[in-house]
Amino acid sequence: MRALHPAAAAQVAELLVSAAAEFADQRAPAQLAPIGLPVRRGRVALGRVRAALGPGACPAVDVVAGFATAVWLGRPGTDPTALGRLSWRSQSPLDARGRVVLDRRTRLYLAVGDPAAFDVVPLAARCGALFLVPVEDFDRRLAELS
Repeated sequence: MRALHPAAAAQVAELLVSAAAEFADQRAPAQLAPIGLPVRRGRVALGRVRAALGPGACPAVDVVAGFATAVWLGRPGTDPTALGRLSWRSQSPLDARGRVVLDRRTRLYLAVGDPAAFDVVPLAARCGALFLVPVEDFDRRLAELS
């Protein structure tokens, strides 16, 4: 292995110091983007998050979609959290693997860029329910839920 010429070694050292200074000047983003569950053509797999709906199996869930906010999923008969003046109510089957299908109007009420393919972040709500908050404009939507 051949050693670097002293002039070339100085240039490499200067390059490394300049690169380190450039990386040090860059600031990390204020907040990281949340990673959510994919919703494709209305289908979303809750997986282990389904446990937030409470113990035991329920064959269907009540669905409430707030306009440009979030979707509330809960057991039938549970009082949903208020999601604003405009909301859409429906019911959806829930299979044994924790998959639920959001109907077309529910997805349209969320006001996402592509209602056929978007991501949601599941959040546990009070008394055995879930919020599905779209990743798009997540901070604003989360602030409206609080």
